[in-house]
Amino acid sequence: MEKYIRILLFLFVPLLLAAGIVELANRKYDTGLRQTVSAMAAEQGEQADFSSLTGWQLCRIAYAETGEAPEEFCRDITWMFWAKIVAGLMLLGSGLYVLLVGWLGRCCRGNRKRLLFFFRPVIYLTALLAGLVLLANVLVWLVALFYIQAAYWDRVFVKLLALVAVGGLIGLYLLVQALWYALKAPVLNVTDFPLPESTYPKLWELVRQVAHKLKARMPEHIVAGMDVSFYATEVKHVTPLGPLDGEILHISLPLCRVLTQQELEFVIGHELSHFAGDDVKYSTRFYPIYTGASRALLSLREQSQQNLPYLLALYPAVQLFSFFMAVFSEAEAEISRLRELRADHMAQEYVCTALQAASALVKVHAYAPLFQEVLSYQEEGFQEDKILLNLCSIYRDIAEQCPREVLIQNMEMDNDTHPTDSHPSLRERLTSLGVSRTEAETAGLQLPQQAASSVIERLEDTEKELSDISNYVAYQRYLASLKPVS
Repeated sequence: MEKYIRILLFLFVPLLLAAGIVELANRKYDTGLRQTVSAMAAEQGEQADFSSLTGWQLCRIAYAETGEAPEEFCRDITWMFWAKIVAGLMLLGSGLYVLLVGWLGRCCRGNRKRLLFFFRPVIYLTALLAGLVLLANVLVWLVALFYIQAAYWDRVFVKLLALVAVGGLIGLYLLVQALWYALKAPVLNVTDFPLPESTYPKLWELVRQVAHKLKARMPEHIVAGMDVSFYATEVKHVTPLGPLDGEILHISLPLCRVLTQQELEFVIGHELSHFAGDDVKYSTRFYPIYTGASRALLSLREQSQQNLPYLLALYPAVQLFSFFMAVFSEAEAEISRLRELRADHMAQEYVCTALQAASALVKVHAYAPLFQEVLSYQEEGFQEDKILLNLCSIYRDIAEQCPREVLIQNMEMDNDTHPTDSHPSLRERLTSLGVSRTEAETAGLQLPQQAASSVIERLEDTEKELSDISNYVAYQRYLASLKPVS
């Protein structure tokens, strides 16, 4: 309900306020026109009561055709009349948009086909309405500011009008730019390290076996990251060694230090299952445009915060895109949670046992947050002019020394799922796999003697090379943080 109140507030209030100011100026002009027309009628010896007629009626009905009404009054009243019409149409259109998008968002919940079908057209509709609302606000506010000054102060501050007009033009340009961001293919600038098959044949063979069991498409590239996430995507990656196109499997080098090989196979199977069966179309067609829409909203928010004219011009558009994303993100999150549970089941059915799958999930939830300690040590090293040579090795040491209570606390962090969370909670996933929390804990909180990283050739060299990249990027951020804010 909050998002509906916010969108109606920020769409309706500016236009209603502007239309109210126009009406106030209009009444002043109507009074002046009635006095002028009454004086003209009196000069011709006619007696007429014009008190019940508005200026528009006087111009259009009684005097416009005969030319007896003052031309300047009629021109001004016409401008104000159409400004109120424009405001009314935009208010009506905005209200219908809110009802339509809210209804479509509810219809798309749990139905990926509807979400695929409606999402892109509604982006176009949102962008079109945002542009029209922006232009309507600029037009109505220009008319309101011009005539309220002329009616009550007999002077017009041209600089104020110019500021509104320029702000509107800039806002329209930024809106078009944001739409371009939404529609163009997304690109990820990452510090990932490509793992070519010629150098890492054991890892590629493991992934190939998992893909074959799932009847999933084999990724074109495998990359390693100095983070704690696994994912499969078709989004273009720009890495330090060059760009990568096509299907990409991203693996976490640090997590490979705590997972067993069977657990790694489950995690890879989970990710590759998104490129098997009905999930292929959803993964390849929906998520790129969804990511683009998120980038468009972020771009609008950043631009609107630069200065006051941008804020005033773009705020209705920002609220429109925010409402659109809030409504559809709930539908997307519900579908994504179902997809994640389905991916768990596919990977468990074809790759490993239910207990091994549950153990892998427990490990990721319990041990992934510990990587923040590695990053803290990394920054402390910068302060002492020291560099950590192998972040993965340090991560494994931290994992071995971590108290069980901390690991259990990490597991509890996501058990309350928010409507816009795209992943189900650990509790939901364990329940779906049919494994008890106690069994999963017992298996998952034990570190293996031989970790999954053993399937990666040149392991230590690869970890050190990726650590060097991570150190360089983090050190640049550290230096930037030391610069005084001007």
